[in-house]
Amino acid sequence: MARSKRNKLTEVEFHDRETAERWLKMQPREISHAMAARAALRVLPFLASAKDRSDFHSDVISQSFRALVVAWAAASHPAHAIALRECVPNVDFEALNDSFSSSGGANDSLGPAAAGGTVTFTAYAVRDETAAEAATSASYAIQDSDSAFPAGDNYAWPAAVADANIITSGSPAPDYSTHFARLIASPLWLMGVPSPIERAWAELKEILRGGRRDYDSLATWYEDRLQGRPSLGQAFDLAVATLPDELWKQGPATVNARIKELIAEHSPLSSLTDEDLPTQTPRAAIFQPNATGAIDLAPPVAADRLADTSEVRDLYGETREKLDDLISLGGNMLGDRLDRSSDKLRSRMPENMSEAIERLVWSSGNTLRSILAGHETVAVDRDPHPDKLDQGVIERLRDVVDTFNQLAIADPALRLRDAGRPGPQEHARTLSEIEIVVEVVVEAANDRNITTREAGAQLSENAAIVSEAGTSLTNRLAVELARDTDRNFVAGVVVSVYRMLRSLPSLARGEGGFISKEYFSGFYKYGGGATAIGLLGAVVGAYSIRWEIVEFIVSNADQLRLYGAYAFEQSPGFKQMIDWLEAHVRLDKIK
Repeated sequence: MARSKRNKLTEVEFHDRETAERWLKMQPREISHAMAARAALRVLPFLASAKDRSDFHSDVISQSFRALVVAWAAASHPAHAIALRECVPNVDFEALNDSFSSSGGANDSLGPAAAGGTVTFTAYAVRDETAAEAATSASYAIQDSDSAFPAGDNYAWPAAVADANIITSGSPAPDYSTHFARLIASPLWLMGVPSPIERAWAELKEILRGGRRDYDSLATWYEDRLQGRPSLGQAFDLAVATLPDELWKQGPATVNARIKELIAEHSPLSSLTDEDLPTQTPRAAIFQPNATGAIDLAPPVAADRLADTSEVRDLYGETREKLDDLISLGGNMLGDRLDRSSDKLRSRMPENMSEAIERLVWSSGNTLRSILAGHETVAVDRDPHPDKLDQGVIERLRDVVDTFNQLAIADPALRLRDAGRPGPQEHARTLSEIEIVVEVVVEAANDRNITTREAGAQLSENAAIVSEAGTSLTNRLAVELARDTDRNFVAGVVVSVYRMLRSLPSLARGEGGFISKEYFSGFYKYGGGATAIGLLGAVVGAYSIRWEIVEFIVSNADQLRLYGAYAFEQSPGFKQMIDWLEAHVRLDKIK
């Protein structure tokens, strides 16, 4: 795309349709397509206000999404824009737009009527014969996107101006395709998603993913555009944009199934290597499927034990003795938390030191440090406080902690755990990461169809540690271990399920190649080679995965993608695994 001489590298500013139209008419046609599509996509969530219409699913959602999928493909791949004109749905957009007015809008805005108008003008922009006509249609699309918001909310015009300034940014060059590509790859809201859109999208997403989940692939497609995530490539974009009328007429379930097939076909999963996948850190519990198909803790290995030296053995024995003295005071004097925590550490320090697991010893010992620090923070206060301990208790607790600290210095693995120095910002990021996945992890921890009692207890304990943690270094170190435990659990579960399902023979798949509970129940065990006959012909061997675990991952796919962006940013294969599982697993439809 050659830069027009009239388009100088100066900051663009417009706040009305006429000014926007003049600027757009100086740009190549694809700029109008992109600006219109992005404007329409920004306010698409407002369509949720029309959910009570009888034609909401058949026309409002299907036709709006279809028009925007075509418009996005035309903007992203300008060489195909002319051919894509014929793919804009053959629907009376003006009539559809006019009928929105009867649906009303929230918060004194035109709501779905203006959002529908933005879709309408975006469709016109793609169909328009000339670049000038496309510019006019795009300017009306931007104007209607502004009208979709409540009066006084100034979001749409600044967003459009920010888009325009991406095009005109950078140093002069004979070709500005790089700036255009940057616009296509950018999140829809460069200055942050406005709260009205966040609320509307949450409502619309619940509609799209709820019930029979007949629109979940379109919800994923929109979420990717909203966040500025890359598509699966030109071939995928064009394949979705050119889905035939006959397919769309068969209803959303059919369209959704076909889009999922296309996602699977165009996902670069065959190139995934171990380097692309998240791995579990030995610093935390390792999770793996057991012989029954549940997620269990991996058996401890030599590296999980304390160092077998005379100094470590002596301090280990001394810590146990002083811990027994503390416990002997009884629960009434110790208080509930200290009583439970002391018993927990004692159970993790068996008489035979070779049976102790250093990670568990450190975690429970660190909890006693935290309790002691909590008391010392409020000890001088005259007022009662739940963290205050009896003087006789505190002396014995301090004795235990002092000896444990010496043990932590003597043992290399414990010393390494104490060496961490996470700062306040790193701690805040860790807490944000955990918050994303905590409800998902707790769900798995409490479900014996997913985790064993031991694995569930480990996850629950870490969740409790995070909920009780303060901001001291001792607490920050404890939260880091909880973070690593969550990462290990999610990585272990997703990688195990993905590898197992990818290995299933075609015989084990149902109609359309989907994996469902109906078929899964007869062949879910897999061992890599040996075959046995079951409902359909089961493969039995090294390990198995329960259907409930597969269902758990796919049901929480959105949350896991978001979590992966934080926890596994160096492992691009994580999102691809989630995408593949969501595309290939068919959950039971909710009646």
